[in-house]
Amino acid sequence: VSGCLTSHLLQKLKLLKASLRTWNWEAFRNFSTRVTMAMDRVTKIQNRLHVDSFSEQIFQEEADDLTALGNDFFLAV
Repeated sequence: VSGCLTSHLLQKLKLLKASLRTWNWEAFRNFSTRVTMAMDRVTKIQNRLHVDSFSEQIFQEEADDLTALGNDFFLAV
């Protein structure tokens, strides 16, 4: 009887493993590239802020990109 339950559990775990592998690939592929691109955008915006420090639009762009960067980071954790 226990052998039957063990094989049933083993089959479920194999199915779960396949699903998790697919989800991992879809959710986290190119993660480091996305983070690098986001960091580059933030750096460019911060450089623009040094030149034109009173631009509300630039402040908003920086806030949006930092939020996107934070979201990408916390999705990976």
